[in-house]
Amino acid sequence: MQGPLGILETLRRAVPEVSATVAAHCDKSRRALAGMVCDQFRLVDARGEKRLAGCMKALRVLHSEEQIALPPPQVELQIAKPRLLGKPVPEAVDVPADVREIEDFEIVRVDSAQDRAIWNTLMDEEHPRGVTTFAGAQMRYLIKSAHGYLGAVGFSAAALYLRARDQIL
Repeated sequence: MQGPLGILETLRRAVPEVSATVAAHCDKSRRALAGMVCDQFRLVDARGEKRLAGCMKALRVLHSEEQIALPPPQVELQIAKPRLLGKPVPEAVDVPADVREIEDFEIVRVDSAQDRAIWNTLMDEEHPRGVTTFAGAQMRYLIKSAHGYLGAVGFSAAALYLRARDQIL
């Protein structure tokens, strides 16, 4: 059993063998090649499963260092963009200057796909950085009233463990 760095070091010590395997099966996908290399070098986890992700990463590193020649990726990585409404969120109308006079003021937890699209669209239109995805645990809310949507807010959990933050000085 080896971590990603252990896999890289194992493959670095066996570049000629890895290169030969890759060259002999250059018609295969990078994932299939990683599976073959895992078999060849017995790269498995504690359950006996192939360490595909770590092996694929190590192969990409060796390729970037020009130690092996991987075939081009068969599928381009596409990062999903947040779903938007497709039209602007209507402007709130006749919003009183005094918050106590806002009619039917409510904070709505974003739970549905429709509310998520509204939240994303508001962020895309109004936030200086636009809409983005959150990592980890998260909560989103819409601020709405009889006048229309007044805003949106979202919270994302901080990293659970940060050694520097957690140390007591």
